[in-house]
Amino acid sequence: MKVLAVDIGATKLRLGVVDLSNKTPTILHTHELQTKGQQLSAVLDTAANVAKDLLGTRRAPKIGISTAGFLHEDRATICQLHDGRWTETNVTAPFAEHSNRVRVIDDGMASTLAEWKSGAAQKCSDVVVLTVGTKLGSGVILNGRILHIGGYSSPQLGGIVVSREQARIPQIPFIGEECAGDALCASAEKCGYSDVGAMLECIKKDDRAAAALDRMCEYLAMCVANAVNLFAPERVVLTGGVIEKSNNRLIKHVRSRLKEKLLKRPRQFDARTALVEGRFGGNASLIGAALAVRTDPVSRRKTSSR
Repeated sequence: MKVLAVDIGATKLRLGVVDLSNKTPTILHTHELQTKGQQLSAVLDTAANVAKDLLGTRRAPKIGISTAGFLHEDRATICQLHDGRWTETNVTAPFAEHSNRVRVIDDGMASTLAEWKSGAAQKCSDVVVLTVGTKLGSGVILNGRILHIGGYSSPQLGGIVVSREQARIPQIPFIGEECAGDALCASAEKCGYSDVGAMLECIKKDDRAAAALDRMCEYLAMCVANAVNLFAPERVVLTGGVIEKSNNRLIKHVRSRLKEKLLKRPRQFDARTALVEGRFGGNASLIGAALAVRTDPVSRRKTSSR
């Protein structure tokens, strides 16, 4: 079974043809468009034209879309991103000519679905997935169900409030702004590096780069700890492009900061084994969008984690 998947992120939109025939989904073809600073409706129109090339003469039986932001109950329209962009944008309309069966979920839920069904959270009943990309996405599995709130969106753990005095951007005092790609990019630029990868390579010899990484990892550890203390998961998965590119550095730093932040429980969370890197990295939300067309993650029917 091949489906068209669309992942709408804060900086780019990705389209991909995903093969769901095997146990592990395979991305066959992809195309990227920039969304940062763009009118989303115009980008979506372009994406719909690109879809014609990806699909050829075939009409996609189903299309899965993952998007940043909260969704209205129509499961087609973005309610709002935290910075106010893209409000009231319908993300399904441009793709209607390709399929009359388009399913939309938020990107945190998509990454969670990918890691739960085919990745690092398989066979788990209680899981938190944090997607560290340009922004911070999140999803929660409780008792074998994907948790959704306010209609059809995942809990936004990146929306945990931090002190304005300590926030990188006082107008947006959320923990997700402190521990995602935007924060690392700003730090890399401030330290004089061309990109985040270059900065991470120099943390052992550059005190400013090391301090920037320490700050991010402290906030990410706080986010993980809040998730563990709230939901008592058997596993926390860190996925997304930033995690993938860090070559295990971020997870090691977060693990070292967790113990002192966790509540004592009968089933204690062991960060050495229960905090793991995701299988799909920057492809998690694209694969999750594809999987959503096969199994609706917010249906009332309980689905198997296998």
